[in-house]
Amino acid sequence: MSRNTNRNRPARPLQEWSGRELLRLFLEQSRMWRAVVQCPECGFEAVLWPDEGGPAIPCIQCGGGVCAPLDEAWWTRAAERIRRACLRDRTLLPTVKDEWEEARGRPEEEKRFGCEAPRPRFPAELAWLTDAWEKAAKPGRPFGARMHYRRAHVYDRLHAARVSSEKIAEILTDPSPKSRQRRYDALPESVHQFLGDFRNQIQSVDYVSGPVELRRSIQWARRQWSSPEFRLTGERVRTRRRARRSARLAGRAIRPAKEMTRPRLGVH
Repeated sequence: MSRNTNRNRPARPLQEWSGRELLRLFLEQSRMWRAVVQCPECGFEAVLWPDEGGPAIPCIQCGGGVCAPLDEAWWTRAAERIRRACLRDRTLLPTVKDEWEEARGRPEEEKRFGCEAPRPRFPAELAWLTDAWEKAAKPGRPFGARMHYRRAHVYDRLHAARVSSEKIAEILTDPSPKSRQRRYDALPESVHQFLGDFRNQIQSVDYVSGPVELRRSIQWARRQWSSPEFRLTGERVRTRRRARRSARLAGRAIRPAKEMTRPRLGVH
């Protein structure tokens, strides 16, 4: 049982999380909930692995309270917060379901890959979500997160091979797969030696309309990889606030990504 508060304490107290954030957090870390303990005196929270739902311990922050697993009252409030969020925004559950299936596999892909697509398992406190999840319809045009992850992966691999940002943009904004491959084949031999068998990825990567859209796409993917809290907001690549910055973004080179651990989301 670890008591390192910097590592185990959530970035924000769970009581401050919105319903939409709690829904995404539960789906991403479904086992975490039984391992969370909370102090009723000071609000301190910690995730204690591997003793899920283990015994209560003295609070290591205030010393006067006792950290215990989340109780029924907490679950009731959290479930109501999630329910209200779904009622306020009828597209929330369909959107979250689409995100889940995009990352883990869609039911229609079961026959193609010969395996059953995973489905979330909700605890008794959120049992109403099981039926709501099955009934949630598609939210219109799928978001396609994998497209942005693949694009960012290809960009970062090319940049690691010492290909300039301008050359990468020329390749990824070319609408013709064959033309993209010709541009890639024209790169120095040292690039091909570094990347190995990379031609198929160049051909299959999704076309992007221009440098500004490419920048948005890659920055979104990098934030998803590097920030767990960002993943829970449900922010998309294009927002009105970002659209107003388009003119300033045009022509700016994309900075190379820093080394970071990437979650397994079906994108390699």
